[in-house]
Amino acid sequence: MCEHHRLARWLGRLLRPELPRPLAEDRFKHTYRSYSQTLAKVILAAGAASWIEDVAVPIHLVAGTDDDLLDRLLLGQLAESYPHVSLSLWTHAEHELPLTHPARCVAEIQQLRASLLMQAG
Repeated sequence: MCEHHRLARWLGRLLRPELPRPLAEDRFKHTYRSYSQTLAKVILAAGAASWIEDVAVPIHLVAGTDDDLLDRLLLGQLAESYPHVSLSLWTHAEHELPLTHPARCVAEIQQLRASLLMQAG
């Protein structure tokens, strides 16, 4: 995908100095081969969506409306099909939510945690 991995990783560190170096660099290490193998081995071959049926805890999915890498239709179907699955779609957000919206991700996790604690107790 990227022919200039070293430069991209260096720029990643400059653009996101608040992130640990490996995390800032990691988003630029991906190649088409690694992406396609992950897709084939983890998502498609393993049937990850079917695992949701066996999970006994609430699942909260978060996706960006501008994310071109995921299947929002599938996520919506999962949320509609299973009572323990919910979905939040963030407008004008792309694929790297923890990197582009870290505070909002933390708030979402804290809100889910508080909700689970209230239900438990």
